[in-house]
This record gives sequence, structure tokens and C-alpha cells, in this order.
Amino acid sequence: MKILDIDLDFFLDSIKNNKNSFSTERLSSKYYKTWKKKNVINFLDNNCGLQNKRVCGKYFEHHHEVFLFLRTILKNEDAIIIDHIDAHADLGLMFGNFSTDEFISTELLNYPIEKRPNLINVTGEETDLSPGNFLLFAIACGWIKQLNYIHPPGKGTDVGWFIFKEFNPNSNVLQLKKLTKKEFNFVLNNDTAEFAKNINPNNLENEVPIQRISSKNFVSNIDYDYIFLTKSPGFTTKESDKLIPLILEYFDTCNAI
Repeated sequence: MKILDIDLDFFLDSIKNNKNSFSTERLSSKYYKTWKKKNVINFLDNNCGLQNKRVCGKYFEHHHEVFLFLRTILKNEDAIIIDHIDAHADLGLMFGNFSTDEFISTELLNYPIEKRPNLINVTGEETDLSPGNFLLFAIACGWIKQLNYIHPPGKGTDVGWFIFKEFNPNSNVLQLKKLTKKEFNFVLNNDTAEFAKNINPNNLENEVPIQRISSKNFVSNIDYDYIFLTKSPGFTTKESDKLIPLILEYFDTCNAI
């Protein structure tokens, strides 16, 4: 399954980093300027390869709703290639907080992979499913086989080192690891190179290649199965809402939705 996943905040000229990813307080158009419609159309047509195409689509208010939707439609054999077009990685690390990583590594990964999706809840706490970590939980459920993070130029550094293979961001591979709480704390407070070499292979999840791509270098030739658009109200302006009908023009209806 191939998914084009778009967050509306990508189409602003500045990025808001909000401690509460569930926030609904809109940004000020005085400080956050929205792309012109013609530039959005050009990006969707030429960078995303959507010119003269309509793709099975789904609109969301908050980005964690993508996870909830996928949980309803995915079968065990499904694996996703996802182009995540966003001002944020949505892979869990916010303000140096490793709480989501700790929950996944020391608790969630102890369960069989087929049971994990139904153990993930929305409570309003960032440790649990949230707009800022939904992709990390999707990886923990084994849903994603390739992640492409398309970010604004000069950005894209908000992917925490902990979730990379051997804790090395230069690997360009994500790999979750089942750890005890003692091991988790050791990793956070020590040089991890030697520790990474000695992790029990049975405690390593499948590798997920990740590409971090500046939007100016992104050109897709994928025929997508789905296109998702998320409003993310706490990270966008009321002015940017005018882009929503424009993007929805690329949506088609489909039986799965």
C-alpha cells in the first residue's frame, strides 16, 4: 500500500513546535504565512505527481487519526510505503522527551506484533498515541516498510537518534529495540556504540528505511493508493484553511472509506 500523507502545516512559511500536539488554538496569520494557491497546485501536480489524477482520499482533523483509520483497514499482510509531507516528523521526540520511546521499548514491544495495535490508546498524554508520535506507533505495529519524510528546506532534523539502527542517525534506517527499563536508562546516559553491537538480535524489530528529503528535491513517480490530508489546527492558521478545498480536489471516493 502506497500512501501520500500531507499535513496542512507544511504549506506555511514558518514552523510551530507546540508542546501539546492536540492543541486547537490557531496560529496567527501575522507571523505564519500561507503558501499561495498556485504554489500549492504546482507542488501537488509536479512534486507529488498528482497532475490529472484523483486518488482515494481521507481528511483528518488531527494526525493521530491516521493511525486509528489504518487500524480499521489494514490486514496482517499489508505493509505501507508512506510519503509523509509535513513540517514535523511525527516520530515521537518532542522537546527532548523520550517517554514515548520508553513506553514502546520497555512495554509495547513485549507483546506479539498482532496484539500491539489494540494496546495503543488516545488519552491526551504524549506517551500514548498523539499527533506527534503516530508514525512511531505505526512502525511499532509493523505497518510501515518504507518512510519518506518530506520536510521544508533546512528542516527535517526532528527525528530522535534513539529509534535509528544502532542509535546512529546516519544509518538512514529506523529499528526499534525491546529493552528493559535498566537498559533503556543506560542507553540514555552512556555511550551507546558498544551497547548497540551486543543487543540480542531477538530484541530487534524489522528495519525500516527512512529518507529525509527536502521538499525542493522531492519528485514522486508513485501511483498512490491513498492520499491523506490533516488540518492540525494547533499548527496552522485560519487563513491556511482556504487550501483545504483545493487539496480535496485531488481526492476520489473509494469503497474502503
